Amino acid sequence: MSETRTEILIAGAGAAGLSAGIALAQRGRNVTIVGRIERRRTGRTIALLGASMRFYEAIGLADEIEARGAALRIMRIIDDTGSLFRIPQADFVASEIGLEAFGTNIENPELIDVLVTTAQRTPGLTLIDGLLDDVRFGPDEASARTDAGERICAGLIVAADGRQSPMREAAGIAISDHAYPQTALTALLAHDRPHNGVSTEFHTRAG
Repeated sequence: MSETRTEILIAGAGAAGLSAGIALAQRGRNVTIVGRIERRRTGRTIALLGASMRFYEAIGLADEIEARGAALRIMRIIDDTGSLFRIPQADFVASEIGLEAFGTNIENPELIDVLVTTAQRTPGLTLIDGLLDDVRFGPDEASARTDAGERICAGLIVAADGRQSPMREAAGIAISDHAYPQTALTALLAHDRPHNGVSTEFHTRAG
């Protein structure tokens, strides 16, 4: 089995792991990211609000993310509970607090594509499409094995491998878990009329 060393090993190549890896490498750290790179279009999007966009601006990616996404200028809340006394529609407008937009809505695979492309050209950052297992913790460093059989040793391991994180479980980090009896349905819709940067939420009796 081959063995390599890195300063920081990140488990997970989703948005969190890639973003952390790029930021750390830009600051001179030697970083290795291991995770499955997922670009399938599943209908999922993400709203990157103020703090997130300031982070991406700091690592030089805000302009490209904004070009691929849609500006969130108005958040509209509609009472769809069917109540006798309906609450009036509420519009939260970014310009009213001096902002051009609250943030950017972007499809998950578009964000991943921006991050993967950036990671691949960032000095000091190695991106491996794979999975980690056989995690071992020592007094001065930890290590994990890729599914290709390579053992990677690092002074710090970052668990960014999802809500059922095997890396977190291996480290014995406990969580509080609460299940909600709900199911989400997502879809991407084409439309003839412009949305004008409005994100609309219909609040029903069920949620």
